[in-house]
Amino acid sequence: MHYKYFYLLSGISLKGYKGTFINIVLVALTLYVDSKISPVSRSQADLNLPLNYLILCGVLILFERNAILNILSVEFQQISTRQLTVWQWFQKSWYFGILVLMAVIWRTYFRIVLIIFPLLGHVYEIFDISYQTVFWPLKIPYWFIFGWIVIRELRLVADIIEPPVHHVPLIIEWISRAIQVVLMTVFLANLTVLMNGYYNTSKGIYPGIIQSIPFMLIVFTFFYIPIRWVDVLSDFIDLKSKWQTILFWVSTFILMITIIEPRITEDIIRLHF
Repeated sequence: MHYKYFYLLSGISLKGYKGTFINIVLVALTLYVDSKISPVSRSQADLNLPLNYLILCGVLILFERNAILNILSVEFQQISTRQLTVWQWFQKSWYFGILVLMAVIWRTYFRIVLIIFPLLGHVYEIFDISYQTVFWPLKIPYWFIFGWIVIRELRLVADIIEPPVHHVPLIIEWISRAIQVVLMTVFLANLTVLMNGYYNTSKGIYPGIIQSIPFMLIVFTFFYIPIRWVDVLSDFIDLKSKWQTILFWVSTFILMITIIEPRITEDIIRLHF
């Protein structure tokens, strides 16, 4: 009974602040992961995860779709009339088509390249074979899983256009959000690796931030939003006041800075705290 009241109070206290809270958690996790990334990983095109992390993420991917459906159901059941009008207008805009395309491409890419294919590679190594050396029938698992991920991302588009409606207990909602946070931490850490070297720190922190705003907007529009479009959409619906909206976008901006160059956030924390 005490746990029931605890979860109820937690839900009330974070009402309208879920997106801000998750952004802060992602900033902290991104800084932590960045401190653990080896110089070898930084020089590579993509993040190289240890086997135990690959297994964890592989298991979470199996539950990811249900987690997303739970989050969408919770948020779309509380969407306001004004938000619904904005959402319907946005679906008819030119950017929505680009967003859908980029989301399918990048979400598929990160799941396949970061998690699924490396996991299959470890399985093949047990038998002393690899994708490059085997005959085509043994390549079918790669093709099958790739097709499965693409189809799942296309189904997600349909789920967002016509959101599910079902009851989601509060504890299940937060478990679903936790699954998303863990996977997003890995994907955003990989985005940090991809962005390595694009930020110029020679002119100082704040001049560097101002100089990087055009590049940051490109990353935000064509990488960050497509990768996190489920989260951004649900966080937008959760916002109920101007103050909550301001806090959300400020935390999003800080998260973007952290993704592009974690040292900026670290330096700001050292200077002001």
